[in-house]
Amino acid sequence: MIADYPNSTRLQSLSQPKKNFCQQHPRSPYSLVSQSCLDFKTSDRLVRLSLPKIKKDNHVRMEFSRFAYDPTNSCVFNQAALRAECSDYIISLARPKSDYKGYQFAYPVQREISKSAKNATASERISKLSTPRIKKDNNIKEL
Repeated sequence: MIADYPNSTRLQSLSQPKKNFCQQHPRSPYSLVSQSCLDFKTSDRLVRLSLPKIKKDNHVRMEFSRFAYDPTNSCVFNQAALRAECSDYIISLARPKSDYKGYQFAYPVQREISKSAKNATASERISKLSTPRIKKDNNIKEL
């Protein structure tokens, strides 16, 4: 079958294996910056667009202020709910719990590590699982 075709240079070039893409187009580790980019001057409009917006009206309306509370402006329209007061029991429930005298935490902040934890060794299975897999990459040549 091969004998049917005449021996041509085109056939010879097609029979050669292709080069790897990285070998065909080697990249330089340095990137070249054109002179026009180095001499660039920003326009006034570009500087104006890069600045943050400054709001002229910077005050907060009183109905949205957290310091001004007006019960008539509240979302609750029930007059009884507006006059409601908490009982002493509810107020006591709202206070955070305090530690009683002589309270000790379950564990001290600094404590000793047990001997068994210091002498622990990983099992064969744990050691096998903890080692990373090394992938063989055919495109990387070793130096």
